[in-house]
Amino acid sequence: MLLELNVKNYALIENLNIQFAKGFNVITGETGVGKSIIIDALTMCLGNRASKDIVRKDKEKMIAQALFFIENPSKEVKVFFDRLGIDDVNNIILTREVTSSGKSIARINGIVVNVNDLRQLGTLLVDIHSQREHQSLLDRSKHISIIDNYIGVSLEKPLEELKLILAKYRELINRRDKIIKEEMQMEREKDLLQFQSKELSEITLVQGEDEELESQYKILNNSEMIFTNSNIAYELLYLNEKSVYNELSKSIDYIEKIKKIDEKVTDYLNILNEALLLIEDGAHSIRDYKDEINYNQDELEDLNRKIVKIDNLKKKYGPEIKDILDYKEYVEQRLEIIVNKNEVLSELDKKIDIQKDNYLKIANTISNIRKKNAQIFEKKITKELKDLAMEKAVFKVEQNIDESRFSTMGIDNIEFFIKTNAGEDFKPLVKTASGGELSRIILSIKNIINLSDNIDTLIFDEVDTGISGRSAQTVAKKINNISINTQVVCISHLPQIASMADIHYNVIKESTENETFTIFKKLNINERCIELAKMTSGHELTEKSIDHAREMLILNGKISP
Repeated sequence: MLLELNVKNYALIENLNIQFAKGFNVITGETGVGKSIIIDALTMCLGNRASKDIVRKDKEKMIAQALFFIENPSKEVKVFFDRLGIDDVNNIILTREVTSSGKSIARINGIVVNVNDLRQLGTLLVDIHSQREHQSLLDRSKHISIIDNYIGVSLEKPLEELKLILAKYRELINRRDKIIKEEMQMEREKDLLQFQSKELSEITLVQGEDEELESQYKILNNSEMIFTNSNIAYELLYLNEKSVYNELSKSIDYIEKIKKIDEKVTDYLNILNEALLLIEDGAHSIRDYKDEINYNQDELEDLNRKIVKIDNLKKKYGPEIKDILDYKEYVEQRLEIIVNKNEVLSELDKKIDIQKDNYLKIANTISNIRKKNAQIFEKKITKELKDLAMEKAVFKVEQNIDESRFSTMGIDNIEFFIKTNAGEDFKPLVKTASGGELSRIILSIKNIINLSDNIDTLIFDEVDTGISGRSAQTVAKKINNISINTQVVCISHLPQIASMADIHYNVIKESTENETFTIFKKLNINERCIELAKMTSGHELTEKSIDHAREMLILNGKISP
């Protein structure tokens, strides 16, 4: 929802702060006072082009800033903000600065971005419909999304399934195309891969084996030294006449004699006996270790050859055995594709045909759902247009099936057509409808689908062009109906529409000897009655016209009786 718009030094605006409310906001004023400046300033915040000509005379720069609060951000908004590294996706501040020299700076929540980022985010926040901008209806590619929004939940599951199948189909197509494209390259690398495969297969490798082999080689290569030193240690500990074991045994005998006289040495004696057992166990362990030492020159040479071979493979295929094993797996897979290329392509073609059949089956189901609902949709829109003073208009949804059109939206090409007078042929909406007609068509669409496109703010500029009387009252009711769930900002010259709004802004133009200013003012109840009276009867106000204006507000439930 658009909360606030701040504009400084923009054309006729010197300093403007305008706060918008939830529901229906209306802006009125005489022709030429600058009502549409607010739309121009806002669209600059949303990424529209800006020139230095908009900077107020004798000022260095123009600043426009729009503040939004999004209670339930859409998935697209979350993804967008995640890409920019912005955590707060609820409070959004869009800022645009343009200097008198023509330099433009764009910011989102204080972070400098390019104008395309503003434009992309803007399409997710606001839908603007004016004489100059009708994003949804003037983009033929969005017509299918409008129909799908109208259909709603019954399309969600088949469309999601269609996307998954299409992803598999495209992945298979890419794999097949890659094999065909690389056919000559495959033949060139075939010999190399076969050589590498042979080289990698000549030795059986296990992850971590290189460290174990190094350890084994180190021990075997130093077996003589290990045997000698362990034998000496064994003799010193146990075997010699003056070994540690024998000398400790003598010490224990002496302490035993003391124990017969003084029991205090019992604990010492226990410790020494435990030490004697440990020395005996340790000595026997060293003896067993020594006896296992077996120098074998052939085994040493075999170990050395394997270590050298592994080192050579590491230099070619990676610093670790894991890298060598991964590359070996790649070589085997690559060779299988090259050697069995025709069989692989044949198998891929079968899988592609299966996915294609699956895709078309679901796509046709989706197409039938669209066809059934499009017929109802076009009748509803036609009825809405008759209520909006387009009595002769007939709205049509043109649906053409193209089974070669593989997209996430299916096989349908959908475009809106219209004829506004009896006897005319249907013509594409994007080429024939006027600005006022487009505004009323989008108003009809929004009234039917209740803005199910997850955009929180809808702006109508001159939606009431070419209507009056009873039709104007119908337009007002439809806008009010939309504003129940969606914030609406509407620029209008009709009292029937203005009296239906929740918040009423009036725009006036004031001049001094040297400058002209556009001023936006939020009207209280009395001011609102006077403004509505002016819109109804002109500048000659009477108590009757003011009373009539008050009665309009009462009937519309905007003030109490």
